[in-house]
Amino acid sequence: MEEMWLMTRIEDFGALQVTLLPAEAVNAGAHWRLDGGPWQNSGDIVYGLPFDQGHTVSFSSVRGWTTPPDQTLSVVAGTTREVTAAYSVTPFGLEAIQLNGSLVSLAGSQGISGAVCYVFMSTNLSLPFGGWSCLATNTLSSDSNLTITFPIPTISPLSQIYFGLARPASPNALNVPSGREHLHPRRSLKRPL
Repeated sequence: MEEMWLMTRIEDFGALQVTLLPAEAVNAGAHWRLDGGPWQNSGDIVYGLPFDQGHTVSFSSVRGWTTPPDQTLSVVAGTTREVTAAYSVTPFGLEAIQLNGSLVSLAGSQGISGAVCYVFMSTNLSLPFGGWSCLATNTLSSDSNLTITFPIPTISPLSQIYFGLARPASPNALNVPSGREHLHPRRSLKRPL
């Protein structure tokens, strides 16, 4: 019986390497895959890809992070294409401000259990959060809605105070960051009290 062999040169195929950012999302379980195949780790390389067709890169869901959109791309024969995709912190919304006696209550959504949330206050909305006053920290006990209550600030008039909630990218961060670039601030509301 005569055997037949199909010879293919490695130069006829391309490869793909995908790096996921930031490291906190990777540590929380972010992965990627190609054309619906098995999940890959950040930095992994997939070899043997046909260069004459499009390939789809998709990303896993990670609790507390917004998943990057799928990417459709091609590779070049004999080379490794490098792609970077970034996760972002799921929006952390300030929904309502209420006055309860001598206390202010902020209601928010999209909390992550175990994450640390910071409550900020300012009379100048244009300042980065690093320039706002930190009134309180709160370790979230819920993956959804939350309410944080603290004493009324001694600033007058109260109607000129802006409040904001912020959650750092790392759920384990315990220190108040020094600038906006280290925070993921969301809506800040100005409400007459």
